[in-house]
Amino acid sequence: MKRLLNLILCVLGAVSASASPGDSGSEWIWVHGQLEGEASQKEYLEHATQMFAYYQEHGSMIGRLVGQEELASVPTERLVVIGPIQAFRNIERYGLPLEVNSLDEVTLGGHLLQDDRTGIFLRNENQTLFAYTGLSPEGYRDVFTVPTGEKACTITEGQGVVLFEGEWIDKELILQKASFLDPYPLQEDLKNLVLPEGALVVEPVSGDGAFSLLTPSFGKWLRKFVQGQRVLFFGEGHWNSGVNNFFKLIVEDLLETGDVRAVFFEVNYSFTGFYNYYVTEPDDDHAYEFLEVRLHPLVASSGTLDVLKMLRAWNLAHPEQQVRIGCLDMEWGTWNVARSIINPYFGQLESGFKFDWEKEEGWQHLKELLAEAKKSKSIGEYPFLTPQYIESVITNLWDTREIEDFNKDRQRGIIRNMCEFNGDLLKEGLVLFKGGGWHALKQKPAGETFFRDAAYLNEVFPPTKGKVVTLYAQGLGFQFGEIADLNLNQHMPSATKYNKLLRNFQKALADGRVERDAFYLLNSGGLNAFDSLVAKAGYLSEQDYLRIVSVDWEALTKLYGLSVGQNRVQAYDAIVYILRSGVEVMRPLDFKMR
Repeated sequence: MKRLLNLILCVLGAVSASASPGDSGSEWIWVHGQLEGEASQKEYLEHATQMFAYYQEHGSMIGRLVGQEELASVPTERLVVIGPIQAFRNIERYGLPLEVNSLDEVTLGGHLLQDDRTGIFLRNENQTLFAYTGLSPEGYRDVFTVPTGEKACTITEGQGVVLFEGEWIDKELILQKASFLDPYPLQEDLKNLVLPEGALVVEPVSGDGAFSLLTPSFGKWLRKFVQGQRVLFFGEGHWNSGVNNFFKLIVEDLLETGDVRAVFFEVNYSFTGFYNYYVTEPDDDHAYEFLEVRLHPLVASSGTLDVLKMLRAWNLAHPEQQVRIGCLDMEWGTWNVARSIINPYFGQLESGFKFDWEKEEGWQHLKELLAEAKKSKSIGEYPFLTPQYIESVITNLWDTREIEDFNKDRQRGIIRNMCEFNGDLLKEGLVLFKGGGWHALKQKPAGETFFRDAAYLNEVFPPTKGKVVTLYAQGLGFQFGEIADLNLNQHMPSATKYNKLLRNFQKALADGRVERDAFYLLNSGGLNAFDSLVAKAGYLSEQDYLRIVSVDWEALTKLYGLSVGQNRVQAYDAIVYILRSGVEVMRPLDFKMR
């Protein structure tokens, strides 16, 4: 588990390091301080060392890490102060433009900062002094969860919430309240954007404003697109309700061809048996009970449940053409896997069993119980809960625990889960995959030492080799109105970034920094040139759901530079833009079907 925690810290650090200055001249001296209490100091120093190592690895502010008591014996022309204000006897001594009072409150840029969850990134005017600090150890660590370096100062309050950004103006640090996210451009904002005739051809995907059906022309194109193929890999930008609905409409349309045999989701492998049991159980009452009691905790997304319900209806009506489910990811949310899958199964063999996945003896005991279950051929509460299935879940759970290289190790597990544990689903018919756009590239990028999902299916796996097509669904503008007043503590958690996003929006709404029903971009920096052109095409056609039919890259590159031609849309066989839609809503924790 420690390896995975270290990995997460490095991922968070990467966000900050990406904007830090390069190095020339003398080395940088990174200075850490001293917290009271041995445990607190150990935790702080471990984090500071990890952050320092990450920056060194990525060529930012190359130097050495020292304790502040060593400063008298090292050069101090270029310093990086790293640690909470409590770790330094007098943090102002370093020339930082801040004042700390007896309550550990900080005055910076004319603002009094009092919340102990405040994090601060700060650099001096001539960029020879940098500080990563905060009003508490937690606040200090929070500053590594947001991009820093482009502005002279970034102030956070809790993970992912940027309160202020600042620049040096006439030798004074001027702070301004940070916007929540960049707004989706209005038509007026794009009026001067030149779109040559024929340079970008699009067609509507939706037959109505509610996006409840596909246009006949898109349906015809879609069926021709998958004809003769074995895999349609649907790559997505996550957390967009329009993208989720689009995938559901695609599945619904392709089911009618009779060729679809399986649908794969980018969720825990261990969910596979539960999803399949629900979509194939012939008794409605039993299926509803199963959903309420056992499946519910394993389906966080409302969009995923909608697809499962649709597949169940199809399977009941077409028993000779049943569609199965494959889940292929690692075991994220270990506590949920233990509570919902591991504990109930082994509880049959040992009353009151609870898996302690953080301790080595817990894993050893699990191996012993598994051997007993295999010997007795123990079947769980449902027929798919066999010793072999549980063994594959435990294997995947262990590999999740041992991840060191996030991409390489994760992809090794995904390919195993996809082609070995779920290999039978890939033997015939058309298979649909729904996963992030990163997973949907069907050519292995140069220099990568591992295979992504679609690339492995297209380049290596014999049943699907050379018969993979990719469709990327790009969501641009997100509206938060539906979740503006949602109590997040009463809904399923999602990825860390999603949870932060929703909490940050609600705080920004309370502060008056956002509008409830406006559309925003989830990534900072605004739209690139090509996305802006598609947004303009959307306004001109009065459509928010557009398939890119053709692009004159040469004409657009002449107008907007190489950045247009380098757009990621060229990495996929087809792309659909969903210009304005809602943020996906996670399902309620307290769920009753009827």
